[in-house]
Amino acid sequence: MKRLAYALVLLLLSGTPLLAQDDLKVWNRWCSNKDSMLLFSAAYNEINIYSHTIDLKNIILKPLDRTLKVGKVEFRKDTLAVLAMPYASGDKKMRLAIQDKKTKKTLKTITFTGTSIPAPEAHLGNLPLVQEATKKDIIAQMMLKITFPGSFYAYPYKIKQFTYGINNGKTTDSFQVTGSILPKNFVKNVFAVPTGSVLKFTGIKASCPDCGTRELEPIKITIK
Repeated sequence: MKRLAYALVLLLLSGTPLLAQDDLKVWNRWCSNKDSMLLFSAAYNEINIYSHTIDLKNIILKPLDRTLKVGKVEFRKDTLAVLAMPYASGDKKMRLAIQDKKTKKTLKTITFTGTSIPAPEAHLGNLPLVQEATKKDIIAQMMLKITFPGSFYAYPYKIKQFTYGINNGKTTDSFQVTGSILPKNFVKNVFAVPTGSVLKFTGIKASCPDCGTRELEPIKITIK
């Protein structure tokens, strides 16, 4: 009986790291695909860790490769957050060990993949970068948005200002806008011009927390 009890204790102890691995959830806050372990070079990365059963104040983070550095750990309610600085892309390893602070036992090792981000693009609402659009589709949009084409990068860039102009083949009326929301007169102005008129957004300036303002490429749409 004693041998059986001892064996059960060993089994439970040996299974603890496996349970910890399953319970520790890790993701990059600024990656829209939470299941992909992506870190973006020359960009903002924040590794988040959550656990149902483990007290996150009892763990430490240890980069296992020179290609990855992490900042100071912070706690946001039940989530651990740390800034990450990747120095690799492609097949180079960027491993991060999550360890028990007392025993130094590794509870889980995460291997991140590095990737670059494309230049941000401005879009008219949910419309892709199209050359033509109907009046109905154009006036259905509420604001200008920013995407990183072909990328999961999701840092919160916001449009601060832009100018939109409509050329009806003879004259061009221009309107300056502060913020990203299309003004009330936008719908009226689009309805007033004939099909074939050209709608153009220029001077699109965007910024994000902790970064400077940048000007994005203009948008040009022919109304059909």
